[in-house]
Amino acid sequence: MQAKTIRIKLTTAQRQKQVLKMRLAGLSYPKIGERLGIAPSTAYRAVARALKKIEAKTAESAQELRRLELERLDQLQAGLWTYALAGNVQAVRETLRVMERRSKLLGLDAAAEQERTVAEVLAALVSERRAELQARDEDGDGGDDGDG
Repeated sequence: MQAKTIRIKLTTAQRQKQVLKMRLAGLSYPKIGERLGIAPSTAYRAVARALKKIEAKTAESAQELRRLELERLDQLQAGLWTYALAGNVQAVRETLRVMERRSKLLGLDAAAEQERTVAEVLAALVSERRAELQARDEDGDGGDDGDG
């Protein structure tokens, strides 16, 4: 029973690999289905599953790499920390560089950049509205005709 399960899994993996190669070569799902004797929808699902597996492996690899980089940055910072606290200017600079790299790696700077961008947009809208109101006041269309 186990041998049959292994054969089925192997066949599925081989088919996903085949289907993905064909799709990457530019074949349409109907053509892939025709060549493999399967429905176009089955070919589509096989490609989708293969891509999902690749995506999961890539995400897992990226996460592991990020973890490794963070460990390295922690070690670097730990080595510099005592010197930086003692006032060694070069150690302070290098510590700040390590901290900046960590912020970039974790995406902390992107959030701050986005907040700044939102604030800039809001400031521009307020300035625009203020200019409109001033122009209206200068034209005598301020809405306040003095009748209290």
